[in-house]
Amino acid sequence: MQHLKLYYLNCGAGLRILEGHLQKHTFLRGTEEPSVDDFTALEKVEAGGHDLSKYPFPEVRKWIDRVKKAGNVRSSCDNGPVQVEFLEHSPVNMAYIEKQQAFEEEEFKYEVKKPSLQVFEEDSVPGAVQTRCKTFSIEKGVFEKLPGLHIVTALVTNARNIDEEGVLRGHFESVCKMIGDRKLEKRGRLEVWKRYTSDLQDRGPSSLFLTKGARRDPPVQSVQAMWSRLEQKGKSFSVNPLVDFYNTLSIKHVITGGGFDLEAMPGDLRLGLSKRGDRFLALDKDESGPPVEVDVGEVNYAVEGASTEITGNVVTRHLAYKQSRLGLIQERSRDVFLMFEMPPDFVDEVVPELIKDLRRLPHLYKEGKDASVYIRVLNASRHSVLIAGEESAVHA
Repeated sequence: MQHLKLYYLNCGAGLRILEGHLQKHTFLRGTEEPSVDDFTALEKVEAGGHDLSKYPFPEVRKWIDRVKKAGNVRSSCDNGPVQVEFLEHSPVNMAYIEKQQAFEEEEFKYEVKKPSLQVFEEDSVPGAVQTRCKTFSIEKGVFEKLPGLHIVTALVTNARNIDEEGVLRGHFESVCKMIGDRKLEKRGRLEVWKRYTSDLQDRGPSSLFLTKGARRDPPVQSVQAMWSRLEQKGKSFSVNPLVDFYNTLSIKHVITGGGFDLEAMPGDLRLGLSKRGDRFLALDKDESGPPVEVDVGEVNYAVEGASTEITGNVVTRHLAYKQSRLGLIQERSRDVFLMFEMPPDFVDEVVPELIKDLRRLPHLYKEGKDASVYIRVLNASRHSVLIAGEESAVHA
């Protein structure tokens, strides 16, 4: 039996193959009546929208006339001397796509490592915090995309966001300088981040491999962006004391870090998979522009009670890729909620040191001497914490 493989019938490459076949056969299966394959092929040819009278495909034009004259009358015989197969891509392109897929799978391959530490030095959360954001929770679906995820949370209360002596900024600059001078040898963790977050965004169909640069990369996490910036420019950057503080710890430990002003949060905070209607207004976008709707299934931080039409309810996209305006820590902020995310690979080494660094905050600068820091560690086993209340955590 003869085999006919057809592809790209909406362009010249596929039409040339079809022309050659029709020089020997009346219809695709080698029969005297059109089969379902002829009608399928005709749809694909017409999808190209070409004026075939301008191209050297006379047999294709005759075949089109024969198929159309047959109308809906199709051969009752499913057999014929020719077996027809419709391919999405040419064999050469398909081999290239498969090769690129194998490279990509190897590049982003991640194997979950279970941490040995199970108990951490933690605190009960005070009940006197004035905020509408009473709880922070992680939806179970997040752990399917980010297996083994751990988040160290720090409720920081009564922390003045002023540092007249520039101690926190100096601390930040010293860590940044270590990266610029290649003295902070933790860059291997960035490779873990690349692999760990590779499933946060659909990278598009495999056909995009055929167009250079069209395949989507995983969303760049904040710590990856900061390390890249420091390695290229070698200079620190400052936002305000409390933001500089959590950026310092993020860069130092090579983990993502972020935070929100609890007074500005209109409701409870959750890290989950976005739903239809969730919207986001990026910090670097025009404030007068409307929030954009995000894709369903993104791993996003969202806040209840926010206006999806004005501010958007998504406060951070793709875990720690981009932040919104809502809940920003600003000069007047005093009660803030900080989150530091990490893959399970880092837990044993990072969590104890990170907790120590967080507890040092009130002692680092004089304006922060009255601040208090309350720490909890969340993961798949304990995925919710009360920010203001009597009971500090909810277990799975």
